[in-house]
Amino acid sequence: MGRSYTKQLTAKHERVLEMVREATELGEVQFLSPVGSPRQTGYRNHAKLVFRHRRNRETHDQELILGVYKPGTHSVMPAESCIVHHRRLQPLLRSLLEEVEALEIPIYDERTGEGALRYALARTSDHTSLTHLTLVSATDKIAKLNTLILRLQHRHRELESVFLCVNGETGNNLLTSDIRQIKGPPALREKFGDLVLESRAGAFLQANTEIASRIYTTAAKWLDVWAADGVIDLYCGVGALGLSSINHNTRLLGIEASEAAIECAQANARRLKRHRAEFVAAPAENVLEIAKAKGFQNPSALIVNPPRKGLSQEAGEAIVELGPRKILYVSCEPETLVRDLRGFAREGWATRRVRVYDMLPQTPHVEVMALLEKTSAPIGLDSDD
Repeated sequence: MGRSYTKQLTAKHERVLEMVREATELGEVQFLSPVGSPRQTGYRNHAKLVFRHRRNRETHDQELILGVYKPGTHSVMPAESCIVHHRRLQPLLRSLLEEVEALEIPIYDERTGEGALRYALARTSDHTSLTHLTLVSATDKIAKLNTLILRLQHRHRELESVFLCVNGETGNNLLTSDIRQIKGPPALREKFGDLVLESRAGAFLQANTEIASRIYTTAAKWLDVWAADGVIDLYCGVGALGLSSINHNTRLLGIEASEAAIECAQANARRLKRHRAEFVAAPAENVLEIAKAKGFQNPSALIVNPPRKGLSQEAGEAIVELGPRKILYVSCEPETLVRDLRGFAREGWATRRVRVYDMLPQTPHVEVMALLEKTSAPIGLDSDD
């Protein structure tokens, strides 16, 4: 971003602070000091890159790159050596690029629909020092795929598992549900504080392990659930927030649209001996129906960690009807967070505290966590409203 890290963190904090202060209906909100990332480079535990042929400006020859889309375009800029990627991922991605080019494996052309390889998704764990690689192809028939994998594993002993995702759809969606295990075990394990979680190819896990650990630890303190409490974890992913916030006797209901993530959450709960935790693969909008069926009509706390677009109207209305005493909202988009906090204020939830976490240094993105508590009346509204 071209600024010192202190200035980056301050700018993110002040941007969110201003947005919250402008939402006067939230009332008095305790705004805690921001949490910076211990690593400002090399922190990102996964990389998602696109294969693309382009013409070299100097030689005018065709060259293969692994990169990211320029914002708002289909142009790709090289990123296999991006400074935010973990130190184990950079050499693996460079080797992948070299071997694909040497083996002349066909690259997908989005204009003609011909070719095979489209994307590469690499993940690594500081807990195990291992890496997993997912190759996304328009077809399951890839010449020399086995040779490619053998060469990569020879050059990178830490490469434990390789997957193939078949995605013949047009558009920019990286993954489909057709993910095939080619080599190695199905899940990668990472440690977040004292919590060891596994995630499979296609399941979401936070990109910055150290910052995610801080979020999970603080979430448990803020919620302060009791053994008899019932907790709902909406958009639960692999179960990180919910499992870190409960004890062995607390009932937990996790809901997530991704079946791959739900399989991971169930495995994580078993390994952590959270026997009263159950997880359901379903859209967030179904939370009311599922909660009633599972006996969670009056949850003590509800955790929500939605995508960038925030809560849908249906999901928000369902949460209001469930009436949890506390809501813990983790967001990657401050604008939709504040929009949703305003909506909860109109229904009687007070935003008690907010904290900024710098999940992605060197980028404009920011993670924000907010704690809401149910009051007896709508917050910050005059009697005429």
